[in-house]
Amino acid sequence: MELLINIIAILLVAVIIGFQFSRTRNLYKKKYNENKDEFKKDQE
Repeated sequence: MELLINIIAILLVAVIIGFQFSRTRNLYKKKYNENKDEFKKDQE
């Protein structure tokens, strides 16, 4: 029983971390796309 609870807890943490990671990546991508032109200007 305890093992089952541990497995569920680990899975829950993994799902939360994965969700946070994908949300952060999407926000970063969106910001990058909005500012892409400015990044290109800075590099030239």
